[in-house]
Amino acid sequence: MAPHRRGNDRGMRDAPPPLILVHGLAGTSGAICAGGATRGLDAIAAPTLLVWGEHDRLVPPATAAAWQAAIPDAKLVALPDAGHVPMHERPDEFNRLARAFLGAV
Repeated sequence: MAPHRRGNDRGMRDAPPPLILVHGLAGTSGAICAGGATRGLDAIAAPTLLVWGEHDRLVPPATAAAWQAAIPDAKLVALPDAGHVPMHERPDEFNRLARAFLGAV
């Protein structure tokens, strides 16, 4: 199948068609939620901030809790009224959290 062309979008010129992206994302999300994405997280030595949307239906908050437990000294913040993309849904709060976290490390 030829790559899907997306006009002038930088970095997206050779992106697969949207339907393939949805199926790939759903498969990846399923693997993450099944616990397959926690392997190796205990090796992370860098300070880590996990910002999650409380209403994330793609990768649920229970996964965030598992990641927090797996990453040494990770901090988890769940944003109310946010779903899978809290950085877009609650940008001011996300940026405040990120600045505070980065200022402390």
